[in-house]
Amino acid sequence: MITRLLKAAIDFRGRTRRRHFWLLVLVVVGIIGGLSQPADKLDDSDPLVVLLYILIPIGTLLVVISGIRRLHDVDRRGWWILLVYTLCGPIWLLGYWFTDSTVGPNRFGPDPKNRHPREDPQTIARPPQSEA
Repeated sequence: MITRLLKAAIDFRGRTRRRHFWLLVLVVVGIIGGLSQPADKLDDSDPLVVLLYILIPIGTLLVVISGIRRLHDVDRRGWWILLVYTLCGPIWLLGYWFTDSTVGPNRFGPDPKNRHPREDPQTIARPPQSEA
């Protein structure tokens, strides 16, 4: 299970559910936030500060990769992550990250919830009407 999670953490392909994305964000923010509180009072050569210098880019990269996979889950390309650099982009991205996933498979892979799209009522064959 751990190898599957690690492989998914560095793979841009596929889809990520909301629960997994927000759990990863919570863990990364919790670890970095928890370590940065005591490191606030230390100098740059302290091992805890050096550990933070290593963990912050790794955590950021993991969240970005998972964010791209989350965008895939709502049928958006990963390039939409660049919206974070615009004025209203972060709000737009939050909307996509909180949106439920596309039901059924999309162009980025199968539905991680294993749901199947319902049949469209307009495409269901109707019985022929009798001419009365």
